Amino acid sequence: MKVTSEKLPESQVLLNIEVDEATVDRSVEQAYRRLVNQVNIPGFRRGKAPRQLVERYLGKETLLQEGVERLIPEVYRQAVQETGIQPVDQPEFDIVQMRPLVLKATVPVEPTVELGNYQDIRLAPIEVAVSDEQVNDFIERLREQRAEWVPVDRPLRAGDLVSFDVEGVTGVPTFYSASGEPILQLGGGQQVMKESNAEVIVDPQAKTPVPGLQAELIGMTPGQEKRFQLTLPEDFAQSEFAGKDAIFRVVVHSIKEKHLPALDDEFAKAVGEYETLEALRADLKQTLQRSLEREAHEQFENSVIQAAVDRSRVELPAALIDREVERMVSDLRASLAAQRISMEEYLRVTGRGSESELREQLRPDAERRLRTYFVIDAIGRAEGIEVSPSEIQQEIERMVARAGEQAERMRRLLETPERRENISLQLWNQKVIDRLEAIATGKGESGTTEAEAASAPAPTEAAPAEQDAVSAEAPAAEEDTERST
Repeated sequence: MKVTSEKLPESQVLLNIEVDEATVDRSVEQAYRRLVNQVNIPGFRRGKAPRQLVERYLGKETLLQEGVERLIPEVYRQAVQETGIQPVDQPEFDIVQMRPLVLKATVPVEPTVELGNYQDIRLAPIEVAVSDEQVNDFIERLREQRAEWVPVDRPLRAGDLVSFDVEGVTGVPTFYSASGEPILQLGGGQQVMKESNAEVIVDPQAKTPVPGLQAELIGMTPGQEKRFQLTLPEDFAQSEFAGKDAIFRVVVHSIKEKHLPALDDEFAKAVGEYETLEALRADLKQTLQRSLEREAHEQFENSVIQAAVDRSRVELPAALIDREVERMVSDLRASLAAQRISMEEYLRVTGRGSESELREQLRPDAERRLRTYFVIDAIGRAEGIEVSPSEIQQEIERMVARAGEQAERMRRLLETPERRENISLQLWNQKVIDRLEAIATGKGESGTTEAEAASAPAPTEAAPAEQDAVSAEAPAAEEDTERST
């Protein structure tokens, strides 16, 4: 067998394969031995007919085609071994001629990455500080969560919680007062809405259930009935009524106003183990600071990674992008299934069109993720990043120590070869990112100093590997982990 290779655009290689006659003849003979057991030739028991009769019965070309089709996978594997290429997907074959057998295989291969000068990246970490206003906003949200709704006997205002019945009818002959209020409806018409004891916190600007309906509730009192006309929006759920006028009848049952708890030491004690309001403020400020620092660090990481990707060139084979898109669609489908939502319902609600249109929309993100993966991988190899067995074990012990009563179950999950490999890949990935951060901040080989490491905020959330191990023993959790962000 003779093999030559030729590099093509988009990380593809063209293999030119020429197979000698003797190899083809052997494969055709094997094809005959298979087919002779599958056909009935008059005068011969199955499997006993000579080759000449089988060729005459089936056709010589059929036997040759069968032999060649069986031979192609074998010669392709040999060609891959000889050339040393690394396919990432199935090839496309083109048979140039049958005798002697000459074929071409277009093979998607692992992308070639041309790293830019990532050593020159210089970025400043993002500095963050929690303001008193942010603390106050958070405390107000805590007060909102503990608010009480108290019944009142007065006209309804914006922000009140109202319970009411509503009925809407369109296509009904109606008489109006001099002020334009509907006072009499004749029979007939079509019902577009009917709900009893509906509850809403009244917002005059609200578009639901119909624009203007909540505004009409303002000023009503418990027990009051009111009729009014509204135009149904063009995007109304029942499309046959979109844009039509409808008469609505509402009856208010009850009105409640919000009472926020007093902002004092008692409130702080109700929130948690705080003796004073100032103690609550101080703890919230520290918590918010840690949260902002984590977010800022994530933004900084992403900026550094993107800078490295922007400086590099990655040729991606279309087949690899297609596979990543399919993986993303599969992940989305699984996530929707867990929420008991069908793909069709998701596409309809989000307005993303058909499933094929969704794939096209996901394609740019798939390309971005693949480029990031291969650039990070190339930098890690260039920098000689490695993860030792002891580092993997240290990470396992850290995760087990945080598992509390689930420690033994956690250990059993993490000590499997698959989980250890998963942890190794995640540690490797983080080491590469840490190295890029050190370069971007001008620390070079030194990385983070001991003083900086000591002052860094301690993580309060589980690492991805830890979350994965705790949350799932299901097959979905066994997917291969990529060295990507």
